[in-house]
Amino acid sequence: MNRLLELLWVQPARIVALSFVLVALVAAMLMMLPPAHTEPDGLTFLDAFFTAASAVCVTGLIVVDTPVAFTLFGEIVILVLIQIGGLGIMAFSLSAIFLRRKRLSVGESELLSYMLNEEDRTTLRGQLLSIVGFTFLLELIGAALLYLPMRSAAGDHSAIWLSVFHAVSAFCNAGFSLFSDSLVQFADHLVVNATIGGLIIAGGIGFTTMTVFRDDIDAWLRHIMPGRWAGKAPRIFRTPPAWRYVRSESSRIALRGTAVLLVLGAVLFYVLETGHILADEVLASKYIRSIFQSVTLRTAGFNTVDIAALSTATLLMMVPFMFIGAGSGGTAGGVKLGTVAVVLADVKRFVFGREDAVLFYRRVPR
Repeated sequence: MNRLLELLWVQPARIVALSFVLVALVAAMLMMLPPAHTEPDGLTFLDAFFTAASAVCVTGLIVVDTPVAFTLFGEIVILVLIQIGGLGIMAFSLSAIFLRRKRLSVGESELLSYMLNEEDRTTLRGQLLSIVGFTFLLELIGAALLYLPMRSAAGDHSAIWLSVFHAVSAFCNAGFSLFSDSLVQFADHLVVNATIGGLIIAGGIGFTTMTVFRDDIDAWLRHIMPGRWAGKAPRIFRTPPAWRYVRSESSRIALRGTAVLLVLGAVLFYVLETGHILADEVLASKYIRSIFQSVTLRTAGFNTVDIAALSTATLLMMVPFMFIGAGSGGTAGGVKLGTVAVVLADVKRFVFGREDAVLFYRRVPR
């Protein structure tokens, strides 16, 4: 047994995988309790385990109707699973260790370094606490923005809970909804579309990218507004664009890849469905639904249109977008934008007969 535990501890990936399985099993047991569900014959283990695994792995797939099959207690279990799955089970638990001001062991530091994709272990504490704080702050802002639309849809008694649940589900790219039709009833609601879409993008881009991008934008602002620091006049008309200040290659890939795929997905969805499921909608509605479906397509799983009614061409178009996913280190799935960028760079190397694959004028190690 000691040898097995030692082997698991040496391999961070194995620990993460085992943690997800154990958390899903425990949550499935909780979901099967009578206070957690409304099923008259009880919730089967298979349905409970599938729901728990889907929530902690933030996929959004369901085999039972979430708002119908589960009570408030069951929904809370699902929300907790979504949150720890989005943040990462180990990151979530190790942040509690930091908050208690305890030191990490060498093994714990190795595991956290693996999860955060950060080689410099001296910055792990600050980065982890920044991720947790950043996550909760964005989810709180999202819940506040969603409160009024949710109150109009469901009344005062459940508006707060609906707002919090959907904000967490959106940022963690989980796709779980407490409405049986997902977000179809909010298809033309600008606040809901913008808030949910913004949270999805923020979570999907990745924690590290958001942190690095924040620092890079600060450097750009210091360049265009030196008067703020040195008493000089702003030189915004003489400064390079903000994107040139994004120093990290992974951040550039995440930001540019996200922008390209969002635009491409929205255009393709609009073109393929404008004469089909969007045929009876006004132009503004077509734009809103196309943009939102492009945002949620690769990473989340919410929908403001009937997915089953989409054309075969649209469904085929959606597959590669879902396969790609979002940025590395974020809350979304897929093979990640970084992986796709490296593959495309290697294809370009092969086509042009070059020795090395290059991204942003830098060689990609073999």
